[in-house]
Amino acid sequence: MVIYSGVYLQIIFDKENNMKIRTDAVMKVGDNLEIVDFKSVADIERFKWDLINYSYDISAGMYTETLEKLTGYKVGFTFVLICKKTGLTKIVEVTDATMETYKERFHQLKTAAAKIDNSNPKGYELELF
Repeated sequence: MVIYSGVYLQIIFDKENNMKIRTDAVMKVGDNLEIVDFKSVADIERFKWDLINYSYDISAGMYTETLEKLTGYKVGFTFVLICKKTGLTKIVEVTDATMETYKERFHQLKTAAAKIDNSNPKGYELELF
């Protein structure tokens, strides 16, 4: 992957770990990269609820870790919130300590997913009315 100065949209494949991420924007900031994730929200003040309930934290951990492994750069993460009702925006920078928590949640999910037996899937019978 080539890193250009400026902002660009990027789909990134990590073939070794079978991961694909699609970032809204990646910027080169000094010697680091910064992922910017735009979120349209109903209420900016409820973003902490959205963050957990829509798993934005896990996505941020996955995106950051994947990009760090593939590029060797330190990667930061910023949410840009846009209120659907008012159009107001808020920028939320994720601290390094918080990002480590997000990465841990991503690892927990990845570990749990690896334990799923896909050889004999069990589903629900389709019932037609």
